[in-house]
Amino acid sequence: MLLKAIILCLIAVVCAESLVTSESPTSAAARHRMSAGQGIYTDPILQSLTSNVEAVKPNDVIHIRADGASRTQLADLADKLETMCCNVEVIQGDRVTAIDVSSCFVDSATLLGAMPPFVKSVAVVHEVALHNIFIDDIIAGDTFDSMGLDGSGQLFAMGDSGVDVAHCAFADSDVQVEFNSVMNDHRTFKYYYTGLGNDEDNNGHGTHVMGTITGDGEAFTRPGIAPKSRAIFVDLSTSTGSGLSIPTDMSQQYFPLGYEQGARVFSNSWGMSSEYYSTRRYDSFTKEVDEAAYDNQDLLIIFSAGNDGDTIGRYSIGPPALAKNCIAVGAASSGYEEWTDICCAQGLCACNTAKDLSRSEGSLAYFSSQGPTIEGRIKPDIVAPGFVVQSAEAGSGCGTEWMAGTSMAAPAVTGLALLMRQRLEELGVDSPSSALMRSLLIGGAQDMEGVLWNTNDAYTTITATPNFAVGWGRVDGPATLTAGLRLSDTSDHGALEEGSRHSYTLKTTDSGRLSITLSWTDQPAPADAVYALVQDLDLVVETSETVYGGNVGSGAGLFDRLDRVNNNERVVFDVEAGETVIVHIMGAFIPAEAQSYALSVVGPVDGDLTLTPDDDSSLTGALKKACDTDHGEWNGAKCVCEAGYSGISCGHEFIDQAAVSGTLGTQSHAGFGGSDTVTYKIDCSAEEMLNFPIAHDPLQSSFFPQVLSWARVDILYSFSDVPTLISFDGWSLDVFAASDEATVTIDTSGQDVVYVQFVSRTFDDMMTLYVGEEVNLGDDDDSDDDESSQDEDKAFGSFITSAAVALMICLVM
Repeated sequence: MLLKAIILCLIAVVCAESLVTSESPTSAAARHRMSAGQGIYTDPILQSLTSNVEAVKPNDVIHIRADGASRTQLADLADKLETMCCNVEVIQGDRVTAIDVSSCFVDSATLLGAMPPFVKSVAVVHEVALHNIFIDDIIAGDTFDSMGLDGSGQLFAMGDSGVDVAHCAFADSDVQVEFNSVMNDHRTFKYYYTGLGNDEDNNGHGTHVMGTITGDGEAFTRPGIAPKSRAIFVDLSTSTGSGLSIPTDMSQQYFPLGYEQGARVFSNSWGMSSEYYSTRRYDSFTKEVDEAAYDNQDLLIIFSAGNDGDTIGRYSIGPPALAKNCIAVGAASSGYEEWTDICCAQGLCACNTAKDLSRSEGSLAYFSSQGPTIEGRIKPDIVAPGFVVQSAEAGSGCGTEWMAGTSMAAPAVTGLALLMRQRLEELGVDSPSSALMRSLLIGGAQDMEGVLWNTNDAYTTITATPNFAVGWGRVDGPATLTAGLRLSDTSDHGALEEGSRHSYTLKTTDSGRLSITLSWTDQPAPADAVYALVQDLDLVVETSETVYGGNVGSGAGLFDRLDRVNNNERVVFDVEAGETVIVHIMGAFIPAEAQSYALSVVGPVDGDLTLTPDDDSSLTGALKKACDTDHGEWNGAKCVCEAGYSGISCGHEFIDQAAVSGTLGTQSHAGFGGSDTVTYKIDCSAEEMLNFPIAHDPLQSSFFPQVLSWARVDILYSFSDVPTLISFDGWSLDVFAASDEATVTIDTSGQDVVYVQFVSRTFDDMMTLYVGEEVNLGDDDDSDDDESSQDEDKAFGSFITSAAVALMICLVM
């Protein structure tokens, strides 16, 4: 055994030298998680990982989850790993049993081969990137002094590169900072934890971010938004100062560090670097955020969205900001005119270009990462000033510096959240849930009238919210806290079972903007889940004239277009004095325990949010209005749909092709957008494969005018019934991501009928969707049929646009 260990160590030294010499230095490392192995959940990225030893870098940590393993089993595995020249740390807690190994220079396949059957998952953990991009002059935000709110009595947690505790914005002349000890009397810190890093700020990032939240002091000229709040700080710095070192299980080893000391807001200005984005999927890193929020229902978690909007464009938000139960913050312009002269004079921006127009008031910073998530959830959630912000400068004594990035926007939202908590406590809400806090931040967010820069070096006016660039809009704390405010937190009403409903009746007192927002803290989904939402609620708001759905507006077939992917839903519309507004919260899909929720109403309303007696006549009125809008007729009991439509309110377009074998002709669907759906039922009893082309007309996106289309369409199919987001046999997401046309291929072996559903996720952009010129029902192994299908695809594609390139989408069970 000793000889084997020596040989392995010699091999490891050679591997290590190879790694060091081939690794180019980077200024921002990132963390990523991967799982695989016999009996272990398989991650598709593992194929490249196991074939390339350089994918596991010398400073990486490999996190081995073995929940339920005995001490003897863990000890035996630790001994085996030590013979492979790995540094080993065994972790045993109430919920987590794991081994962390580092400096492990064997290839990944060898490492995975050493895993015994009781191992649940293996993950590679890299460092993460800070989300600031450069420094320049600009002023910080308003401290809300006029409202009498300063963060007094509020605790927050923050993990970052370190804080210069001697800076005048944080220093206390009467109490010295004692690292890793409770400090009840220090004016800034309650705790400064150094177990994951050190006690220094090696690059100034953490000092700047902290100053935006709680910087204070007579000599400090740029006080934070909540200057009287106190911090539980978690130092995540590395020796190089270029990245952060994140615990291998954040739900157990990171978030509790702040929560157990009393923090109820946790600020994070970091995330995965674009180098490691891969599929931007709902990975274990993201899941841990949702776990922490679900386990601690009053913990609001905030993350910066990232700075890859100008290089990647859409889908540029990476983990962990993709989590459902956190607030992901994008960066808006701070809107200061002097920025133009300063930026140009110091050569920090290319002046007189479209990119620099994102400096203007109400604009999105050109670098701010954009959504959606891969399954179409809205991210970022909100935006805040982050281009650029002046705050505390590390090592300066009492100076300031200017930085830009979503890292600067996230602490602005953190400060605002602390002021909101202070105000809620004044109103008698002693422990507001994170769901209520999210509903307030989203509910008070405003539309932006500036510009949006895109990857083609062009810009356009930002569209109405919600959208995938600014989420629900720019935060507006004063408007939220001073407007009429009605709240119903998770403890104020019972939880909802599937099929149950809560209704609230409101009276408006004046004309103005009414914002109604529903939020709930959802259970974590399995890592790599296609759709992250586990439990689904619906928000439906009814006036005397109109019915609205959360995030989807109003119009035909509303009840069949309700949001099925987000756990934050908002309805915004203008009201006049004296109107009656009825708010319905419905349990759409609750597979586990009953779901609690929070509801906030911001605007001119009177009375408390009290439950209306459960009377079906109220909801029936909303259904009747939605039914009569377009494709149905109310018969006194239900909606009777016209030919070609189905669903609760006749909003689901349905084409029955059961009697057709071999051709559909060309079906077109004008005005397809928003959250529209169309389903085809096709007889496939005699054939093994179904192939047909789809396409859409070139459209000028209101988000990205220089991009040919912003046509987000998902495909679901089922062999038993009309597919839903929770019941389907196959799927393909964003089929028009690379082209204006595609070919759908479905294995129909042994099936009699297939339901193929197209789901739009484009919000306000409308297209004409074309489905099938010829449907080829034939054996996929027949080369003649293949050639015929290709010819048909080519002809159909040229009918739509000669510039389009066909994309094969294979949907194989």
